Parts: sequence; C-alpha cells; structure tokens
Amino acid sequence: MVKKFVWLNWLLFTVFGFSTAVAIFFISDNESPSYAEEFINGYIFFVFLYVLYLGIIALKYWGNTNQTEIKIRMIRFIRWFVVLSIISLIINIFKQNSNGSFDFLFTPLGFSFGIAFLDVLLMKEK
Repeated sequence: MVKKFVWLNWLLFTVFGFSTAVAIFFISDNESPSYAEEFINGYIFFVFLYVLYLGIIALKYWGNTNQTEIKIRMIRFIRWFVVLSIISLIINIFKQNSNGSFDFLFTPLGFSFGIAFLDVLLMKEK
C-alpha cells in the first residue's frame, strides 16, 4: 500500500512541476494561445486538490509516527526558517523598494517547510 502512495505522490509531484512550468510560460508570454486561460483555471483547481491530498497523506503519516521524529522535524523546520528568514530580511533591507511589510517571510516559510517535511510524502517507509 505504501508503494502505491509513493508512486502516486511522485507522479502528482511531476505533473505539478510540469504544469507549473507551463503556467509560468503562459503567464509570462504576451502572445499566449487561446486555451491559456482554461489551462490556468485548471492548474489552480489541480493545485487546490493536490494540496488537499498532500495534507490528508501528511495527517495519516503523522498519526502513526513517534514523538521523537516529530520533534526532530520541527527543530529542523525552525532552524531552516530562522536562517532563511535572516537571509531574506537582509536582502529585503538592501532592496530599494522595500515597503516595511512582512512579505519577505513567506518564501522562507515555504522553503523551510519543504526542506523539513517533503521527504515524508515522497519516500517509502523504512
């Protein structure tokens, strides 16, 4: 059963990566094809369902894991978040158009979450 989920997770992750690249191309291209708007709408729907699926799978995994692993992953998440936030803050200070908001924290939050927890969804159980 775990093998099926791992294969499905990798397949969905690959589709997500490919469709993200195509969506970025459509958004950045001035002369997009006529079906670009439908693709973007479908992409948004797919991302919503994919995030919902990943959340369900993660909750199933976390229900069966021990407290030590949760603690290790949370410490790893906090460390990466602090380091990436400091780097982002330094970059934000030197940018000319910084407006004093905390928008610079969203990217470190996503990256640190991915670094700490993505392997849970894409790797087999040991």
